[in-house]
Amino acid sequence: MILHHCLQGTEEWRACRSGKTTSSGAHYVISLPDLLGEAGGRKASTSGRLDYALRLALERRTGLPQSTGDGFTSAAIDRGVLLEPEIRDRYAARHPELDVREIGFVEIDETLGDSPDGLCYDRATGDLVGGVEIKAHMAEAHWAALALAEQGLSPLHSIPREHVRQAIHHLACVADARWWDFVSDHPAMPEGSQVVEVRLWRDDPEVVATLDRYKTALVEFESQVAVVAATMAARAARRA
Repeated sequence: MILHHCLQGTEEWRACRSGKTTSSGAHYVISLPDLLGEAGGRKASTSGRLDYALRLALERRTGLPQSTGDGFTSAAIDRGVLLEPEIRDRYAARHPELDVREIGFVEIDETLGDSPDGLCYDRATGDLVGGVEIKAHMAEAHWAALALAEQGLSPLHSIPREHVRQAIHHLACVADARWWDFVSDHPAMPEGSQVVEVRLWRDDPEVVATLDRYKTALVEFESQVAVVAATMAARAARRA
């Protein structure tokens, strides 16, 4: 595991993640029902999956990022970028036992990487123990996350469904992390409703099974990338 201390969103960061499956592409790797082992699960979007495989194969062949990011922005995303440092500081203040470090990119190998919002180290030992996924949700989404977390479900099902693949990708990449926290923080909410914090433990049997499904899907997806790459190489050879 190689840690790249670069600012997310910069050219250096884009170069680091070029050619690698990241959490923003996890929805192309596996559908949410399949990831959670739900009956009647459906496969990830075929067209989107092929496009993503093509992009990664091309980036590996050329060594150049083929996009400037994830190709989408919104008021909610812009809000998250703006408030993430403040939310990370508040998270760290709630956990004085942790040294919460901002990391640009975690490179696992030439095919896989991650951009965590924070890696958490035990202040007493210096060991990496976990990580944090930060969301600066709009009021409606934060309120929904709060209501979900209060239902008494298992940790995996206490995270909004649209963020589950992201959290599992983090755990799949950062193997030394014993847990990963999902945090939604909205300081304008009334006291007692400002923070949602759910911890996924790696050794939770439900998380173990979900991680296994995700890792299997990663292998299958990488095989598809390899087929696309081989097709590119064959076409290049014919034109040589």
